[in-house]
Amino acid sequence: EKALEKAREAVSTIHHYPPADFEPAVSDLAAWLWREPLNNQKPSAEVIADGRQRLTLGNGASELIDLVIRDHDPATAGVQEKLWKPGAPGGTQYKEYERSAQAAGYQVTSHDDTRATVTCFVNPNNPTGTYHSVEKLKSMIEKQCVPGSHVIVDESMQPWIG
Repeated sequence: EKALEKAREAVSTIHHYPPADFEPAVSDLAAWLWREPLNNQKPSAEVIADGRQRLTLGNGASELIDLVIRDHDPATAGVQEKLWKPGAPGGTQYKEYERSAQAAGYQVTSHDDTRATVTCFVNPNNPTGTYHSVEKLKSMIEKQCVPGSHVIVDESMQPWIG
């Protein structure tokens, strides 16, 4: 009976999950990430506010992928054409990146097209398992990506390396 009462109370706030501004979670996360390392003290209000601007929270991977891709302005890379590409031969196996790019008006191009302003590496690749070290990824990004472009590195499959 107690559980039923609590459920009734919660029903009136279901449409609020999660809060549109992600408060207090985003401020708490900023305070934790930018705390004073030596004494573990909470940072100043200014540091927390700056930290909040550097964080993007979402309701799961699909929403975050979409937000990151839509947030990029190709003009920051000095180009007007909206091109998206996978970071390696064989494409990006998780198609949400490509779908979000197309929905945002990007044209899909090949992995070796150096004009692309959004590039997505899935590391390790799924299903091949091909894994690139940080040094290899840096080299690939320097050779294949336009300065000022967005590079997404999805490492969500790393726990299964090996």
